[in-house]
Amino acid sequence: KGVLAMLAVLATVVAALLTSAALHTSARSPALLVDAAQADRFVIVTAVLDAEVQSKERSSRTPITITDVAVGRSTLNNLAIPAIVFGTVPADGIGARVTVSGTISPTTAGDRTAYLIFARGSARILEAPPWFLGWSNELRTQFRAAAAELPGDGGALLPGLSIGDTRAV
Repeated sequence: KGVLAMLAVLATVVAALLTSAALHTSARSPALLVDAAQADRFVIVTAVLDAEVQSKERSSRTPITITDVAVGRSTLNNLAIPAIVFGTVPADGIGARVTVSGTISPTTAGDRTAYLIFARGSARILEAPPWFLGWSNELRTQFRAAAAELPGDGGALLPGLSIGDTRAV
């Protein structure tokens, strides 16, 4: 009896996990974005910056979370889809809301990022980060400045190891 009860509980947990994964997958790939990617359509995305902008060069890669998207006259709102923007994104800190336009491409199944966005033109800042993220952006800036004064390669490596900022490496 004990083994059967344990198997029943295990089967219930597995079913719940699979259902959750299936629902999460459809939320990451709404039909509007899938169709836009397949047809190489122009999209306008509103998103939140997930990381500090590492480079102002054209080839920068910036992680974002898509919150709203427009394809032609169709729109989707209140999304939470992880993506990466390839292009110029202003450096305004983690949590800033931006808008970017370009083409979109899905990533491979199982990837943490759902889409790649290839920007046409520069992204625009819509809102600065909220206060509770703004202070941490300033703290990271001060940390980078302090680490830059350290002798040797340690000053270049420390921000990369501690806060993920690899610009000095």
